[in-house]
Amino acid sequence: MLSGRGFEKIFNLSGGIKGWNGEVAFGPREAGLEIFTRLGNLEEVLRIAYSLEAGLRDFYLRMLETVKNGETKKVFQFLSAVELKHQDKLLNRYCSLIGKRVSHQEFEVRVTMKLGEGALTTDEYINLFGVNAEEPGEAVTLAMAIEAQAQDLYHRAAQAATSDEIRYFFIDIVQEEKSHLKMLGELMDTF
Repeated sequence: MLSGRGFEKIFNLSGGIKGWNGEVAFGPREAGLEIFTRLGNLEEVLRIAYSLEAGLRDFYLRMLETVKNGETKKVFQFLSAVELKHQDKLLNRYCSLIGKRVSHQEFEVRVTMKLGEGALTTDEYINLFGVNAEEPGEAVTLAMAIEAQAQDLYHRAAQAATSDEIRYFFIDIVQEEKSHLKMLGELMDTF
């Protein structure tokens, strides 16, 4: 299946997942879903999704302030700009939904949650992924881990959605995260 979709470096691991000694997903399948399950409409979902993007941007900006390596600073600047673009897309969708233009500042007043995209706080990301953030390649690796976590969360949220409108929204976001991961993979190839 993977080779049919263009993947070239595929390995059949003897023993399956039990034979794997590398990183694996953690936590129960429901982890993070609680932030979406109590939401009744797309307007609320858009506010939460926006806050997740804002939380991740905040994380990248905090990392930008702490690293000394110039190349790594550029990586975190780039990553924070990407998250701002995601926020813009979500805000535009929200404005289309409610039928009027709202500024980022007005919208952020309506956003109460401060989590990053994988539904973790900034400090939880720093503690969990424990990478050497001074190295640009490791900064990209960190971003890929966060984006993969986000993609998984949005995918699970789509499966648990209570309406088609919300389900299709999450499916769109999953596709956006996939393209973001591809872009990060290309960036990784430069280091």
